[in-house]
Amino acid sequence: MSFGTVRGVVYFRGFFRVARVYLYGDDEKMEHLKTQDFIQKTLTSLEKKVRSLPGVKDVMFQFINWKKERGQWVPLKEKKRLAPGLFGGPRGTSGKGEEWIAVEEDGEWILEEKIEEKEGEE
Repeated sequence: MSFGTVRGVVYFRGFFRVARVYLYGDDEKMEHLKTQDFIQKTLTSLEKKVRSLPGVKDVMFQFINWKKERGQWVPLKEKKRLAPGLFGGPRGTSGKGEEWIAVEEDGEWILEEKIEEKEGEE
C-alpha cells in the first residue's frame, strides 16, 4: 500500500491487508467472515482518522482488493497479471507474448481481459 497527497486530498493505493488478525474458532468459513468484518472496520476507522486530520479535504482509496460501495467496504476478487507465454500461454490464448489479467473464482483462475500493447512498446 502506498499513499500521497495533492492539495489536501489523501490518496491510498495498492493492496490493503492487515498484518495480524487474532481469531479463534473451529469453522474456517466463519473465521473468514470474521476476518473480512475486521478488515472492513479497520478501513472505516482508517478513513475516519485520516479525514479528521487538519488540512485534509478528502480521502481517495484506489485499492486492488477492496472498494467502497454505497458507504460499505466490499472485497474485490483477487486479480493476477499473467506473464506472456507462461507455460505456452493460459487456456484460450496463443501464448505468443500475450499478457492477461485473470480473476480467481472457486479456486480456478479465469481470464478476464487481455492487456493490449501500447504504441511504441515491443
